[in-house]
Amino acid sequence: MITSSILDRFWVKPSGAHKMAYLLPKNGACSLESLFPEKAAQDKEKLRAFMEDVKKNEEYMMVTGISLAARAAIEGGISSKEAFLYNDLFLKRIAACRDIQAMHVVQSECYLQFARIVRDRKRKESALNRHVEECKRAIVTRRFERISIDELAADVGVSKEYLQKLFKQYEGIPITEYITDKKLEAACSMLRFSDRKISEIADHLHFGSVSHFSLVFRRKKGQSPTAYRRKQQRTLY
Repeated sequence: MITSSILDRFWVKPSGAHKMAYLLPKNGACSLESLFPEKAAQDKEKLRAFMEDVKKNEEYMMVTGISLAARAAIEGGISSKEAFLYNDLFLKRIAACRDIQAMHVVQSECYLQFARIVRDRKRKESALNRHVEECKRAIVTRRFERISIDELAADVGVSKEYLQKLFKQYEGIPITEYITDKKLEAACSMLRFSDRKISEIADHLHFGSVSHFSLVFRRKKGQSPTAYRRKQQRTLY
């Protein structure tokens, strides 16, 4: 019920042709808040609670969206570790947002970031050449054999000259150097974990002679095969 004190503040008596009495602030400003302050305070609290619920619901939806984006990125080729790292990062940023608009900004950044990572991974994969990759696998498989570039080219179905050009273009080194590197990796393992003589290792990997094997080993590893074996055995035992 509106009291007389309130009416006295807002009552404007009719004058002239206006026969209807009406409520109008005498000072030119009127609001429900000024008329009913307690009701207005309750409404504000309800509105605040409602907006908080809306914000929480939006946050749940965005958490779900970010998690789905992380899973899609994994299917797109990135590692689970990398995807979950970004997932946690963006979820923390969402939780720190003070309003819905800020959360939408973070969500958009998340989607763009995952899209960029997947795009870069696809570009990297497309940069690999099928013939070169087949050639590399063949070299590793046959590292204990005498490897011929002519045979490698025939295996992957291209000419020797074209394979050499492709290999240098994509790997940055000649095929012969890659073959040497893989043979030396095998030699290092044999020096560390077997008691074979150095001459036997050189012969097993088809280096032609012990002197040639030692020369290549020293050039690549900075020490002789004997020195390498002695150092590695000290480390192991």
